[in-house]
Amino acid sequence: MTIQFNPTDGPAARPWLTAFWQTLASPIDSFLEDRILSANLYEIRFDGAAAGLAAVYGESTLTLLHLAPPFQRHSQPIFAAARRLESVREALVASGDEHFLALVLESARRSEPGAYFFQQVPDVAVAAPAGYALRPAGPADEALIRQHSDDFFEPLAPALARGDLFLGYQTDELVAIGVAERSQLAPDHASIGMFVLAERRRQGHGTATIQALIAHCRASGLTPIAGCYYYNHNSKKTLEKAGMYSKTRLFKAQL
Repeated sequence: MTIQFNPTDGPAARPWLTAFWQTLASPIDSFLEDRILSANLYEIRFDGAAAGLAAVYGESTLTLLHLAPPFQRHSQPIFAAARRLESVREALVASGDEHFLALVLESARRSEPGAYFFQQVPDVAVAAPAGYALRPAGPADEALIRQHSDDFFEPLAPALARGDLFLGYQTDELVAIGVAERSQLAPDHASIGMFVLAERRRQGHGTATIQALIAHCRASGLTPIAGCYYYNHNSKKTLEKAGMYSKTRLFKAQL
């Protein structure tokens, strides 16, 4: 039995990444997606045959271990070998990635939830504050967004060029900034989120922004998904009020 990990790149790994997405019990958001796509990618070969894909982010974090069905019976020795890649000492895994999750949890010294991943509840209506409106942001809005959100949306210029950002207004006053970032793994999905200006929080503007982003995604033929830090209780409540729910967690495990 020989197990090899051969460095590869995004285009060559695309079939494996597509297969990985299709096996998920529930979608992942842009946070974990970025830590897969910006990682060092390795094609896994088992006894010379192409068997799957692994990803190591920042030299120390295993963010993906996907195996084709014929090779899943060999997953434990393959996972053990993957732990010796680079300086791996931890893993990030979504609970919707059942096989990888099982491998991580049975080997972890310690694990803890790090984030919620959300999906949309169909047809939940929430009344927006009177006079609230959301409009697309463009490159001309870069200074305005930086003024009110610091580095929350960095890298900002590419996001504006892609049309990912939106401005939420209460009458003529800026109250929130929204984002709808199309998935690179599944182009029919988009990760949505918002930043409400500090002085306008707890007034329904976060919920209204998420609702407006959901409507934008629906009109664009996209499935909205979202994520938030596990201990950010206010963001979780806002997403739930806007009609989203989480059955998926992101776990961080020490290996």
